[in-house]
Amino acid sequence: MKFNNSIKDKSVNYFFQELNLDKKFYQLSYGQKKKLQLLLLMLVNKPVWILDDPFSGLDERTIINLNGLFEKKLENKGIIILASHQNVNLNNYKTLQLT
Repeated sequence: MKFNNSIKDKSVNYFFQELNLDKKFYQLSYGQKKKLQLLLLMLVNKPVWILDDPFSGLDERTIINLNGLFEKKLENKGIIILASHQNVNLNNYKTLQLT
């Protein structure tokens, strides 16, 4: 499966710009660490992404951008499996409620 390079480049650039790479990893905030993890995820092009609470610690703008990235992943026939305590705002997704 090919993930559109321009989409990947835009996403990588967005998350890269959001990070302060002058700091060591342990000096980054929780949100910055989360963005770095998402950046690394985008650099490894796999057909399935498994994510645990991907929105926690992220600001609203980043969540919107992340949802856009997820939409593109799904449009390119990718699969995203995620667990979240927050509402997921994606088109054409299936929810499994675990109790």
